[in-house]
Amino acid sequence: MIQNFTEWLFFAPNIVSIIIIGVLSEVFKTIVLGDKKTKVEAKYTGLKRVYFITYKAQAIVIGAIIGLLPGIMVPESFQGEGIAGSILNYAGTGAAAMVFYSAIISNIKSHIRSIKT
Repeated sequence: MIQNFTEWLFFAPNIVSIIIIGVLSEVFKTIVLGDKKTKVEAKYTGLKRVYFITYKAQAIVIGAIIGLLPGIMVPESFQGEGIAGSILNYAGTGAAAMVFYSAIISNIKSHIRSIKT
């Protein structure tokens, strides 16, 4: 399918979708779960609980939905797979968005802790 990870990662539509998915995931999380103080104090019930349990998979699902859009650009190595290649490509960008967001946030928190001490 894909020969080189960097080729896939630096494909411009993938970079844009990683940013969009990361931002959308965080915005939805803030809207549904509330601010940090509310998250710590609340025991989630109903739809908030369902959202909280499925939160990690949502970025992948958002990516797969983006892959369903007609005419969306896909790297050459995924083009021979048809719609499945498009879905798989953008589901991968959802997974990458989760990983990059976690890495960036943990680095920022670590940097802030080192400044305070």
